[in-house]
Amino acid sequence: MTINGRGILRSKDVAHILDCSPDDVIELVHRGRLKATKQGRLWRYRPEDVAVYKRERDLDEVKCQPPVA
Repeated sequence: MTINGRGILRSKDVAHILDCSPDDVIELVHRGRLKATKQGRLWRYRPEDVAVYKRERDLDEVKCQPPVA
């Protein structure tokens, strides 16, 4: 979903990309893990920032996996 054709995402869109709830997405923002901009009472996200977070999260998950015997 884009807003004004600029590729700006809503919390709902980011939640779908990250496979979590919109509340979880907002919690990531509050913890400083995901960049976002507040417009009024709504949070907006750049696709690039979501991609950076997702890439880092996926790398962390790989690091936490036990080695395959």
